[in-house]
Amino acid sequence: MIKQDSSRQNRRIPWIIVFMTAFIAAICVKLWWLQIVQVDKYRELAQNNRTRLMRDRAQRGRIVDRNGNSLATTRPSFGLYIIPEDFPKTKRNEVFKQLGIILSLPEDMIKEKFFLANSAGFIPRKIASNIPFEKVIQIESKKFDLPGVITRAENTRFYPYGSLACHMLGYVGEISEKQLSSSFFTDYQIGDIVGKTGVESIYEKYLNGKDGYRWVEVDSIGRINRTLRQPAPKLSKPGADIRLTIDLELQKSIEKYLEPWNGCIIVMNPNNGEILAMVSRPEYDPNSFAVGISSEEWNQLNANKDYPLINRPLQVAASPGSVFKVVTAIAALRSNGIDTNTSMFCNGVFRFSNNDFHCWKTGGHGHVALRQAIEGSCNVFFYQAGLKAGIDSIYETAQQFGLGKKTMISLPNERSGFIPNREWKETVKHDAWWPGETISVSIGQGGVLTTPLQLINMMSAIANGGTVYRPKILLNADELGIQDYQTVLNTITFNDDYWTALREGLRDVIWGDHGTARSLKMKEITIAGKTGTAQVISKSALKKLGFSEFDIPEKLRDHNWFVGFAPFDNPQVSVLVFLENGGKEGASRKANIAKQVFLKWQEVFQPAPHVDQMSPTPEDMTND
Repeated sequence: MIKQDSSRQNRRIPWIIVFMTAFIAAICVKLWWLQIVQVDKYRELAQNNRTRLMRDRAQRGRIVDRNGNSLATTRPSFGLYIIPEDFPKTKRNEVFKQLGIILSLPEDMIKEKFFLANSAGFIPRKIASNIPFEKVIQIESKKFDLPGVITRAENTRFYPYGSLACHMLGYVGEISEKQLSSSFFTDYQIGDIVGKTGVESIYEKYLNGKDGYRWVEVDSIGRINRTLRQPAPKLSKPGADIRLTIDLELQKSIEKYLEPWNGCIIVMNPNNGEILAMVSRPEYDPNSFAVGISSEEWNQLNANKDYPLINRPLQVAASPGSVFKVVTAIAALRSNGIDTNTSMFCNGVFRFSNNDFHCWKTGGHGHVALRQAIEGSCNVFFYQAGLKAGIDSIYETAQQFGLGKKTMISLPNERSGFIPNREWKETVKHDAWWPGETISVSIGQGGVLTTPLQLINMMSAIANGGTVYRPKILLNADELGIQDYQTVLNTITFNDDYWTALREGLRDVIWGDHGTARSLKMKEITIAGKTGTAQVISKSALKKLGFSEFDIPEKLRDHNWFVGFAPFDNPQVSVLVFLENGGKEGASRKANIAKQVFLKWQEVFQPAPHVDQMSPTPEDMTND
């Protein structure tokens, strides 16, 4: 019996030896794997228990006016971040809840921001921006209850003049998922602030700067003790300043002139296309976006029937009305349909193909040639001039002046407008072009749509003798290394005598006995220009809706235009005033607004003295 037990034990010994050998071998392999193969990984993990790679966001460049005055800058603020590696899963819900209470934010929003970032364990994930200092103190005082949560000093975009030039400057906001997927935003992370519209968006590449990085030593709860010298930190590089062509003093003044109207004012140098001021109303405050606009405020902006986010100078395409008559005149002259002495008789009605086309002036203007027709804005003259030119010539002339296509200004979301023509009618409408349609087009109706920016560009080309410039808002393109900044879009050749007759007609709009903008006559500066009134709805359609001309709803009232240049003998400035749905009151106010703009421009830019020998007459205004 004893021999049997001994025999069994002897048989077990080899198996025990095999098991122990395999066990020891496994331990050795594991040690080899951990200490030899994966040594770098665990060395990095150990290092990160006490060090962090911190990203220092570059300070965003300023946006300044032509004289260096800040229009958009930065100011100190605080941001809140969570480091995933220091954020234990067992405590996350409690931390989310506490942060929601401190920041007055929904707990789900904080969770969403944390998990959306999906960054590496030691990279901080941004949760909130622009945290008030008292909230920072509150968070820091609860550091042990908020593991992984850190606050960092950073910069917030600030617009010192609030809504001033807001549509040109644009606004900033947190980068979107769509933007992050673009190759342009390779170096950006969730939570970064980027330009969303306007100059902030177009010149993001230059404004953003280059981020820096540094290694820091942290304690057991993630607080920074010191910055390590090795490896050497990479310093951040601030973004470049963007110098605009606008003048702050002029901009501030003309924004007041437009109140309380919706619409826009543009001031341009006709000799190089520089935008000296540009106002769009209604406005918004870009500071609201910089600090993180609330859902309620965003919904209010989008629900506003006056559309405050629209940049009217380049995003509103409307009928130009009588301002377009100068295009018809040039087309008729170039096609030899008329000359400067061609006279036509206006008795208030032009009958064509059994239809009556009326002049705005009951009883008519009598016999008028080109200058008198422009001065009095005679519809009947331009009906006939348009027919003599033909739609093809009108379309071609409009295109040469840049109407019906983008001006290529360095701002986003510009509209093209529209100039109807024979080819479009045949291709899209599958119908022939009828001469009666040319009559409507000849006075800026009949489907003609132009932006305010296109119209002032057209008038500037008339003022300078035929050069159509690309509207310019950037003054330091060379400094930024932008080489492809095209300046001239087209050069229009035209008989000198015709240019002279056209410009003199535009001067007579203000200085003539029958001009439609006589309230602009003043001895300080000689102005030339053209007024326009554009129907939003026809009288017959208005009647069908049950309204009379005395109770027209605001959104159905006529648009009002003035666009002109000065001084007449040496043009240095072009001005456009557009009153959206201004109606009858706007018709009487547009020229007076333009007068204030011209005088302010003269005060700010102080051109060579210009003395008029013609004596002013009392202010007077007629329809066009």
